[in-house]
Amino acid sequence: MVNPDIFVITFLVEEKAKTTKEAFDATNTKVTEIKKRLAEQKVAEKDIQTTSMSIYPNYDYSEWGDKPTPVWFVSQHGLTVRVRDLANTNGILSIISAIDGVQIQNTYFDLEDKTAAYSEARWLAIKKASQKASDIEKGAGVKLGKISYISESDVTPYYPTQVMNAYGAADMSAGGGSMVSAGQLEVVVSIMMNYDIQ
Repeated sequence: MVNPDIFVITFLVEEKAKTTKEAFDATNTKVTEIKKRLAEQKVAEKDIQTTSMSIYPNYDYSEWGDKPTPVWFVSQHGLTVRVRDLANTNGILSIISAIDGVQIQNTYFDLEDKTAAYSEARWLAIKKASQKASDIEKGAGVKLGKISYISESDVTPYYPTQVMNAYGAADMSAGGGSMVSAGQLEVVVSIMMNYDIQ
């Protein structure tokens, strides 16, 4: 088990208007405001990434015809934010969710550099695999020779936290108490070893 060091938030900014330009400009205005507020919370620009952008029409099908009339144009801008100051997780969530038209789609804790954690898990897995081989050797009454094959697979479980929608989000401000808990992450490595039987 390891302690996470980053909190990842994926959210969508959505606006609609009569024209594509108006919808795009409205979305861009909100994204700019969000980035400004995040910068005030010491979130670096490198930790804010655009993951998707789209503009599409909403049609009025009440009057049947060859060409349905667009009623609105919807502009969407998806963003991913990495929060490195975990003590400020609730504050960042509060800032994002307080802006109308924002949908928080996914949140989860992670470990940015898993190298050391995987190395430790790998050695523990090898140790356990060797012990199991020794037990089988004794129980089956055989003599194991050299290792003829070894493989590794990463089976680290993924634990996303609760998905929230900004339109009905609870109060996550500092005054509202701590809503998100970091806990610990489980890093799992599976090792398979084949032995020759002498």
